[in-house]
Amino acid sequence: MKSSNFNIILSFSTGKDSIMALYYLLQNGHKIENAFVTLNSEYKRVNFHSINEKLIAKQASSLNLNIEKIYIDKSATIEEYKDKMTPYFMKFKMSGFRNIAFGDIFLTELKDFHDNHLNELNMTGVYPLWGKSSKDVINEFLHLGFKAIITCIDLNMLDKSYLGQILDKKLLDTFPTNVDICGENGEYHTFVFDGPIFKNMVDFKVKNIYQKDNFAYLNLI
Repeated sequence: MKSSNFNIILSFSTGKDSIMALYYLLQNGHKIENAFVTLNSEYKRVNFHSINEKLIAKQASSLNLNIEKIYIDKSATIEEYKDKMTPYFMKFKMSGFRNIAFGDIFLTELKDFHDNHLNELNMTGVYPLWGKSSKDVINEFLHLGFKAIITCIDLNMLDKSYLGQILDKKLLDTFPTNVDICGENGEYHTFVFDGPIFKNMVDFKVKNIYQKDNFAYLNLI
């Protein structure tokens, strides 16, 4: 693992928020070369985003990222999650990384969890999107020319017809008023396949749609 000049490793999800966090870090002069992604240990996919390892690799190549894959049981408790992540964070720290960047926007409870865990390890959380409005984040995402497809929706919040749609202003204007426009509360998740920091567009195909509990997923290959 190669340490970057600015000592930051990115928590990566393949979706728009982590891509925008990466974009802001790069714009601020940070040389981000390394990231990590957590995957469901059974299905080998990013939880909720439902992105497989092959597409993660293709996306990482286009973004010039070295991505460490961490496999975690979806049923893991908070303490089990921490126990699983701590050795990786310590490995990152031994490799020279003291700062972990996240794409959180306004969920204080989640930020506090990250910060408390990292503080125990004498590490620090970095939040490039924190304090921005969801509307500003998504508007800039689209204005910059990033392209994303909706890969997961909470059926309690959005109709199944949104699954597989490409994000654009026209689509976002149809969201119910109780849905955060960035999906920060888990209303929807995305896969970003093109944009200004990509070397090339990531090609993919839609294999099928599947449903589990109250969530509908797009299976991309």
